[in-house]
Amino acid sequence: MFISTKISLFALLVLGSISCCSRMNPMEYNEQIVEMHENAWQFFEYKQEELYADRDSTHQNATSIINSLYQKYDSIINVLDSVRYPREATEFHQVTIIFYKYIKDSILNLYADIPKYQPESKQWYEAWGRIEYALDTKASQLENNMIAEQIKFAEKVSIMY
Repeated sequence: MFISTKISLFALLVLGSISCCSRMNPMEYNEQIVEMHENAWQFFEYKQEELYADRDSTHQNATSIINSLYQKYDSIINVLDSVRYPREATEFHQVTIIFYKYIKDSILNLYADIPKYQPESKQWYEAWGRIEYALDTKASQLENNMIAEQIKFAEKVSIMY
């Protein structure tokens, strides 16, 4: 619960700082997107581990974990939709939104199948296998696209690392 509150507060701070009337500074935009991505993956991995490890959890608990993932990704997409990103970041921003929408609309829908099956049953393991396959293929490709566009953006606006 604390992590969810902390992440929600972070999303509000990001939204407040990036939704002003003028376009964001390229460096600030880059840093906030990178930080948002890192925080999103930490949250995602934590919830995934929690769901997988808690084999004795109730259907309600598993559903609650999955719902928290949906809320997180809804929040991210809302923040991205409201950002006045730098013009130079157009492609980077577009592939970032595509990545997060894929996670929400495809990967999280696969997670929604998990509570339907008895933990450690054949169907349960198959559901986890579908998740891993989707993460290793399409999600990985979309993330690679996002990283490639982030690199192009950084070069375009001369952000040095």
